[in-house]
Amino acid sequence: MALIRQRLGIDAATSPGKIGQFDVVADGTKIAQRGGNWFTRMFGAGYPDFNGVVDLLAERRTNDAAR
Repeated sequence: MALIRQRLGIDAATSPGKIGQFDVVADGTKIAQRGGNWFTRMFGAGYPDFNGVVDLLAERRTNDAAR
């Protein structure tokens, strides 16, 4: 979350979900989520690339500003 604040100047919030759930939601729209299957998740895999998520947030912010 510090990287989001550093690169975009916005605060991110976390909220609890189901066990193993990891969704990234921006303004009510899911932009990234934990993938994989039950086997890969059992070993802690499937999380989205954090830098990629920050890039998606930056792109979304740019698109919103252009409207």
